[in-house]
Parts: sequence; C-alpha cells; structure tokens
Amino acid sequence: MSRTDLQVNFRIPAELKTDLEQAAKESGRSLTAEIVARLNLSLLADGKNGEELFAADKAKEYASIARMSLPAVVRERIRVAINQSIVRGLNSADVSLSDLGLESLPSEYLAKIQIELSQELDEAGYSFEWDGGESIWITYGDDESIPDAPEIEMPSITKRDNETLEPPRRLIVNHKRKA
Repeated sequence: MSRTDLQVNFRIPAELKTDLEQAAKESGRSLTAEIVARLNLSLLADGKNGEELFAADKAKEYASIARMSLPAVVRERIRVAINQSIVRGLNSADVSLSDLGLESLPSEYLAKIQIELSQELDEAGYSFEWDGGESIWITYGDDESIPDAPEIEMPSITKRDNETLEPPRRLIVNHKRKA
C-alpha cells in the first residue's frame, strides 16, 4: 500500500474480522492486504476490473484467494439443492459443480474439499456419492417414506391386427393477410 492510497474506516462483525485475520495469516499478508485482495476479487467476479490484464503474480494471488472460497461455494450449492428438493417433496438432490472447474484443481485440494464436505454431510445424516468434481448426489430418507400415489385406472389402448397406428394429423390452414 502506498501513501497515496485512501484510508477507509469501516465496521465489520467480530467473527468476520477473525476469519479475515486467519485468512491473512494463512496467505502471509497483512489484514489490509487481504481485505483489498478480496475486494478486488469480488469486483473481478462482477466484471468490473479496470485493468486490461493482471500481472501474473496478481493473477496467482487472486486465484489462491478464490480457491480458499471454493468449499463455501460448494457448501452453499449443496444447501440450496437440498432445500429445493425438500420443497419438491423429493428424497434426493443432485448438485452440479461442473461450472466450478473442480476437476482441474490439484487432486489433493479437491480431495480436501470433498473430505471436509463429506464429513459435514455424514454428520448431518445424509448419504451421498461424489462424481469426481463434477457433481454430488445426495439422498436422505428412502422410498418407503414417499407416500403411495393414488391408484389411477389407465384406459387400455389396443391396436387391431389389420390397423396401423399413425400419428394424428394436423389441419394446417394458411391465412393470407390482405395488404
């Protein structure tokens, strides 16, 4: 930070400050540098980057910060998918993660994310199956907990031996507009 940069004072919740301090410590930056980097990253995500091209070291720094937020992004997607499936009366949720590019992460980092989230899902009583970094299938409950559908008598459709089934024909009417 240079002396020409503006100084801004603002209030943040104590828990957020603690999280930011921990992230700054892990990344080897000051608290201010961590906050600025994260703000820059959020502007970049919104497409509001004023610079034409980042320097490679800045790109690496921002990618590192973004990687640290991936578990939270995946966790939120899992929560939303489960809630949507509950509202629909289902016993399972399919969470697509393909747009996050988790498959291109180092395998150790992907495994760390999967282990962390798997422990949370397991502790909450869910069954789940990962499809690499592309998706996760989560189930809760079983088929027995789905109420039986009411019996509906379906009309039988038969074809006589000498009849051929053809698709229904449409009546096409051409309307010409008068000019």
